[in-house]
Parts: sequence; structure tokens; C-alpha cells
Amino acid sequence: MHDKVADWIREIVTRRSRVLGVALCQRAKFEGWLKFELAERALSEGALVEFEPALPVGGRADLAVLRNGVSTFIELKTANFNWRVPGIENKTRPVTMNVAGIIEDARKLRAVGGVIAAIFFPIPKGDERWRRYVQRIEDEAQLTLFDTNCAVVVDLPACPADVLLLTATVEGGS
Repeated sequence: MHDKVADWIREIVTRRSRVLGVALCQRAKFEGWLKFELAERALSEGALVEFEPALPVGGRADLAVLRNGVSTFIELKTANFNWRVPGIENKTRPVTMNVAGIIEDARKLRAVGGVIAAIFFPIPKGDERWRRYVQRIEDEAQLTLFDTNCAVVVDLPACPADVLLLTATVEGGS
């Protein structure tokens, strides 16, 4: 299901690139907005959605999508890097806490299964320092992320930086 979620997010980011570019240039968080856009996209394909569903093991997920008879819990994160990028506001937004949150969400989903989806921004064009953070998530959350599960999403016309989308299926039962 993570590939479907990734497709939906790429479509949302592309369709809403102008407003998202403005948000990214201001290093503004947009997790709540993305949750509603993702729900709308799932509904358009006939899925049912539930916001902030309770997890059977305690806590809550950001979203649950019931599609083709299968329910999937989804955890979303938008993670700011504090790297300087010309044309983007300089704000101290350490990514360390965001990465820890992604790892925590993956561990939470480990008992029930689901999908982690994270957007990292802003990344200087062509810069690959993001790989060390993805490696940390991969190692500590015991996920496979490189290759098919993370990619620079789209070149946003209103933002002079790259954006990374990371999605992964978290297998349940452990």
C-alpha cells in the first residue's frame, strides 16, 4: 500500500505545487493539510477514511484508509531540514526531532502494520546529505527505505529546493 500512498502524495504535491512551494519557502509545516488532502484522494478512489483512529495497541495513527477490503493505518510527517538554501527563509528547524518522530511512529505501527509517509524539505538542489537521515530511520526502525521507497518528489516552481518523499510499509505482528 505504501506505493499507492506515495503515488497519491506525489499527485497532491504536483497538483498543489504553487501553494506548497510557498509553504516550503517559509519552512512551514503542513502535515495536517496533507492528511486532509490524502483523505480526499483516497475518498476519490472509493476508499473509506478515518481521522486519527485508535490503534489496537494504544495510541493513534494519523489516518486509516479502508480500500478494497483492507484497512491501512497511515502515519505522516513533514520534516524540516535547517540547511541554508538561497530563497528560503532561514529558521532553526532541527531535523533530529522529526527523524526521531518517524522512528517512533514506525515502532508504533510495528505491532499492527501500516504505512509511514514523510516529506523532508528543503534540500539544496542535488544535495544528498538527506541520505544519512534516511539511513538512520532505516536502521533504527528496521525498514527498507532506499531504492524504491524514497525519491526526490518534484521540482516545485515556487521553491528553489528539492523535496524528498519517503514511504514504507511497516509489517505488523512484531
